[in-house]
Amino acid sequence: MSDKIKIRMIQTTRPDLPFIPRPDEQGMILYEGKEYDAVTNPHGAISGICENGKQLGIRPKEFEFIEAPEWVLKAHSKYEMIRLQKEIEELKKQATCGCGICLAHNNMICPKYKPLTKAEE
Repeated sequence: MSDKIKIRMIQTTRPDLPFIPRPDEQGMILYEGKEYDAVTNPHGAISGICENGKQLGIRPKEFEFIEAPEWVLKAHSKYEMIRLQKEIEELKKQATCGCGICLAHNNMICPKYKPLTKAEE
């Protein structure tokens, strides 16, 4: 696609198998904090363009957008919403009192909240 995309790396990223060096992957690294041009496929997957000119596929948690077309931003915001929903569901499963809101039964936002007695502390 020809849409202009600019990203900032949140973490340094290398090819998935750096312990198996391949000549075509030499110099393929995107450094944390640096800005890079990027490209996308029709599904919204992002590849950063490394300093050697090669494309390295990156995961949504590894970068943030500086500039991107609206359709790409929408696709990634939908991904982020799904990820956050899964994270919330996992936190609800970990709730000790079963209320689904708190992680600790003595949390003041819990509907079942009661202060601990000296014997319980």
